[in-house]
Formats: sequence, structure tokens, C-alpha cells
Amino acid sequence: MRTFFSKIKHRKSYWGFTLMEILTALAILGGSAFILFNVHFNAMKLHQITINQTDENQLIYAVCSRAEVGVLTGTLEGSGDFGTSYEGYSWSYVATAIGSDPSIPLYSVNVTLYTPENENKNLSFLCYDLSVENQTNNLTGGTTQTNRGRNPNMMRAPSRGFSGRRDSLFGN
Repeated sequence: MRTFFSKIKHRKSYWGFTLMEILTALAILGGSAFILFNVHFNAMKLHQITINQTDENQLIYAVCSRAEVGVLTGTLEGSGDFGTSYEGYSWSYVATAIGSDPSIPLYSVNVTLYTPENENKNLSFLCYDLSVENQTNNLTGGTTQTNRGRNPNMMRAPSRGFSGRRDSLFGN
């Protein structure tokens, strides 16, 4: 037994890591950093693509609104750009009357958004022109007059808005 303890006393003890352990840890750390940076780069690229698609969707819906107002005011074609805010983007729309009944003015509207990458994004929808001067009311059998004496390009606020109301949704 004495010989066992005497060998332990004379044995040198080393504290620390070997070179192979350090290289292994650095290789694992480097691989993990590469994967994390690659995932972060892809996430940033997808974020930019999403922002571009959202902007293009908002622009095409703005053109749809403009086309709908154009149809209601009698302008069946239009085109333009978005100014310096969206450089390189332009738009156009064409409305075509469809339907066989002239008392129901239905239009097929085709909206096109031109991007700086020379891509065309199209959207088609139907629009009713409710601003016809004389419309027959089938319920009463009478004729109603609309848009008489009004500027069709000017939007009017409702006569009872939230700001001038004394009563609210929750009481007086």
C-alpha cells in the first residue's frame, strides 16, 4: 500500500486543457457562428423581400382606389407615377364597360403596376358606377336624382360625424 501512495505523491498533476481540446472547441464555436450568421443573413434577406412585397401591394391598392374614383367620375383610363417617394414605380388602369343592361353600369377594371425591375403586376376587379344621373328605384317605382350640383371629385364628410356628436356609443 505504501508503494501506491508514494507513486501518487511523485506524480505531477497538470491543470488546463490540451491543444486538441482547445482546437475541438474552436471548431465547434466556428461552425456554430457560421450557422448563426447564415440564418441571420437569410432572415434579413427575407425581411427585405417582405417589405418590398408589402410596398408593392400598398401601391397597387392605391392605384385600385384611384381607378375606382376615376370610374365614378367618368375617367375610364389613367396612368402616372408615384413621384420621388417610389422612384421607378408607375401605374396605369383601364376600365371597360361590361354587361348587357345599361341601367346597371358595371365596369371591369384592370390595374397595372410597373416596377423598377421591369416587372408588371396586374390586378383586375369589378366596379359599379353608382353616380348615374337618373336611376330607377325598383322598390318605390320612382326616379332618384344623384350627383346634381355636386363636385364628383370632392369628398363630403357625413353630416353627423364623431366630432360634433353629443351622444356617443356609450350614452349621452
